[in-house]
Amino acid sequence: MASYRGHGDDPKVGIFWYNTTEKDIFGIVSLPLLIFTRANAKGWVSCSETHEEVWWWECSRQARRGGFDGPFIGFYDDYPRGRVFYHMEEDRYVVAVGKWIEEYPEAKELILAEFDLPADKTTFEYAIHWDIGQTWR
Repeated sequence: MASYRGHGDDPKVGIFWYNTTEKDIFGIVSLPLLIFTRANAKGWVSCSETHEEVWWWECSRQARRGGFDGPFIGFYDDYPRGRVFYHMEEDRYVVAVGKWIEEYPEAKELILAEFDLPADKTTFEYAIHWDIGQTWR
């Protein structure tokens, strides 16, 4: 996934999953905030990739390498996941997550560090869509 990860210390937006066994985040897609020149109609920016798209792309990549021994097994919504947003007008970051974050609060520090988010401008907000097993389907 290195090709999807922004580099440097500038804040980033994007998506991720949390591995509850390894206590680490994976499947990271991060884009530096500096590349965005405008937001959507409500003032928000994030990467355009969806969890579903990245999951299936990674599943096919694993299969081409000879097996399903990586983290991308099953369905993308069976694992804790989230999305990092930035609101341009309000100059704040939101990490949208499911209730899983209550059981794994240690994930917050990993997410802040991976996306180089300023703790004083970042909130973790619950939305049912990000709960395990929830999807747009």
